[in-house]
Amino acid sequence: MTGKAIMKFRRTARTVRRHGTYSKYSAGCRCTRCSRAAMRYRKMRRLAIARGTWQAMTDAGPVRQHVLAVMEATGVSPQTIALAAGVGKSTIKQLVCGRPSQGRGPEKTITVRVAERLMNVVITLDMLPDRSQVDACGTRRRLQALAMLGWSLTGLGSMCGVRFNAIRFIAKGEVRTVTAKTARAVRDLYAELWNQPAPAVTRSERKTATYARNHAIKLGWAPAAAWDEDTIDDPKAKPNWRAVRCAAPDCWQGLDKAGIYCRACREHLEEHGTFEGRTRSKDAQAVVEDAAEIARLNGLDLHHDKHLEEVAERLGVRPDTLQRTLWRYYFGKQERQPCTMAS
Repeated sequence: MTGKAIMKFRRTARTVRRHGTYSKYSAGCRCTRCSRAAMRYRKMRRLAIARGTWQAMTDAGPVRQHVLAVMEATGVSPQTIALAAGVGKSTIKQLVCGRPSQGRGPEKTITVRVAERLMNVVITLDMLPDRSQVDACGTRRRLQALAMLGWSLTGLGSMCGVRFNAIRFIAKGEVRTVTAKTARAVRDLYAELWNQPAPAVTRSERKTATYARNHAIKLGWAPAAAWDEDTIDDPKAKPNWRAVRCAAPDCWQGLDKAGIYCRACREHLEEHGTFEGRTRSKDAQAVVEDAAEIARLNGLDLHHDKHLEEVAERLGVRPDTLQRTLWRYYFGKQERQPCTMAS
């Protein structure tokens, strides 16, 4: 596989120096952009030498192995790696293949700046070829979150162009990897539907949504509120059930485990079989977080009475109750800047 990667480098990488770089200036170009790049490089070099931190070159072996490993693992082209790292394509070609036409092998040393960029290169999902295999964790969690909103797996498969059997296997965790094309399709669909319940206008739509939601609840799938954008793709991350609001009427408590009801509502329902007579409690932190989110999304300022009344109406509480809750929450924590909640 390494030999194939090297041959791919030789076929696709070309020794083209870009304008506005020191390498283009060294090749003989004296245009304004290249001259300025040369001046910046020389100034940086003089300052680093004066400070005693100048280290021009470093061993290219570890960097070469890292670049080949990235290419083998993701299947990206050398142009993609060069673009992601912000270096020239000829730099990568000389690093891996050398200059066969001149009888020179791969470079033994490389500049520290280029080495740091290549060692820290990040290949995003959009850079991967359609058939590249990626971890199915994020795709699975997104499908499960949409199912909690009542979207059926059949409908999701049709919307993102994936067969039903494949969607079902992914959602149930029966596959470990998916293609980059499928991952991108599900990611884009989730970004569009993550806060939109499935339509329930006709009887058939209501039946489909109810079945999909009950099936997801039965399997303990986490809704979108349990995931953050920076954790949903992390296989080590766990769902934050405290961020999921209880589904019981007029209850604002977060959940303590997988399900749809908080502990108090769940115990009352098991004991009495109904929510009637339950003491409705409101978690102050949950009210504050929801008020802050509504204010942020709608450009409202909670210091203005009209804005406060609008947020309170959406939360289903009285304005004076919301104002008192915000005051107690922030000043109880010795925070004097409640305006940080508004955009």
